[in-house]
Amino acid sequence: MASRSRVPARSSGRVPFILGTGPLPQLLSYHQFADSRLLLGIPHGGDVLTNLAFIIVGARGPWFLPQPNQKTRTFLDERERVLFQWFFAGVLLTGFVSGWYHLAPDNDSLLWDQIPMAIGFMSVVAIMLAERVKTSLGFTLLVPLVVIAVATVFWRI
Repeated sequence: MASRSRVPARSSGRVPFILGTGPLPQLLSYHQFADSRLLLGIPHGGDVLTNLAFIIVGARGPWFLPQPNQKTRTFLDERERVLFQWFFAGVLLTGFVSGWYHLAPDNDSLLWDQIPMAIGFMSVVAIMLAERVKTSLGFTLLVPLVVIAVATVFWRI
């Protein structure tokens, strides 16, 4: 078993290799997993309609965050609220864009499907950094993390 101190060195040694090989093309067969049924007149209806749950959670989520003027103190630092707002925005956008992707799945629409997910995932990373390490670290790294994640989506073009 590798020692913990050697794991980052091994991982960082792979970065030049990965960058040197370039992005891997997305196989068109990837899209065959999609539901092909017509449901309520909607192509790939099962996949499209399940995105309504993301839209509901993304739209309603911010309403459940306590407001600064409330007496309850859910957040020790009000900057945490911003991190959660980014998360819910990513979830909401995922619902709309993923629904659009599933209407006619292809590589071009998959690219756009992945962008709001990247926003949501990186906001969760920023939330964990804020809650477990330091609030200012999570808040400071939110935008750079989102930019890097979105850049990795575009890197495969």
